[in-house]
Amino acid sequence: MKKARFLQILAVMCLLCATLLHAACLPPAPGGDGGTTTSSTTTTTTTTTTTTAGGGNAQQPGEGTMDTQRTKIKIMSYNIRCLRGGHSGAGYGVLDEETINTTVANMRALLEREDPDVLIICENRIFLDGEAFDYEGGSKPVYDLIFKDYFPYTGCADQNINYPLIYSKHEVKEVNFLPVNYPEAATEKNRRPVRALIEIDDRDVEVIACHAIAGAEYANIDRVAYFNAVINYAKYKDHVIIAGDMNTDSDDPLAEYKPFIDARFKLGNFGAFGQHVTYRYGSKGNMIDNIIVRGMTLDRFWVGTEDYSDHFPVYAEAYLPKK
Repeated sequence: MKKARFLQILAVMCLLCATLLHAACLPPAPGGDGGTTTSSTTTTTTTTTTTTAGGGNAQQPGEGTMDTQRTKIKIMSYNIRCLRGGHSGAGYGVLDEETINTTVANMRALLEREDPDVLIICENRIFLDGEAFDYEGGSKPVYDLIFKDYFPYTGCADQNINYPLIYSKHEVKEVNFLPVNYPEAATEKNRRPVRALIEIDDRDVEVIACHAIAGAEYANIDRVAYFNAVINYAKYKDHVIIAGDMNTDSDDPLAEYKPFIDARFKLGNFGAFGQHVTYRYGSKGNMIDNIIVRGMTLDRFWVGTEDYSDHFPVYAEAYLPKK
């Protein structure tokens, strides 16, 4: 009887020792040191990966990652040469009231929905065939009609339709033609890139708007020289956005982008997101609009389906690195 009682007590003691030993081996509770419970705040970086399928001309956002602790910049580039007449390019004359109202409503709805931080406009013919629309019985500048509510800052180096415009929600500190040597054709055809220095999250971002020389005959000499001039300026800058109508309409557009690829720029079109048609002329489709970055990640690139011009708008989401 005494022996059985002794064995029961021994079993209980062994179980108690095992429990204490297990507890001692557990890691400390979050915020504590294993002995004293303390309170602390932990910052967690949440990263989401989004993958969507794109195809045809209605490309959806590509694959990428979005980090809540980085600074997001949404970029939009749009050649609006044929904004008045859709992709057919009809109608460069005086606008009638109905067309004006439709154009204004379409563009405002587009900007409202997409909400870009930086917008590059190429072939701003609609704005410069007379600086103002004859709108509702009087003249009103197009900037006031369409862009003023969305972009308090503008960058324009020259009021020529072939020079692109830069609109920004962030302060534009400087704007001028890119201070480099261009191929002669770029000067003759008023195709010099426009550069704006924009402050975003207390950092300087170089935005270079391009409307490159068109025509396959310029691909191997003038257009490559144009791209190299842009690259030789941009490669020394910390954070760069290059966007616009690159007019890479040769039989081998990928070869035209090779200088950017070799210099380790990140390309939207012809980069990690595939190759996408951005321009239509009749039945022909070209992949000539692009958004390219340096010193930031390029997490998404896609082409819009808006049929307002002979080009489609292109979009990208880029992220400045954490400070």
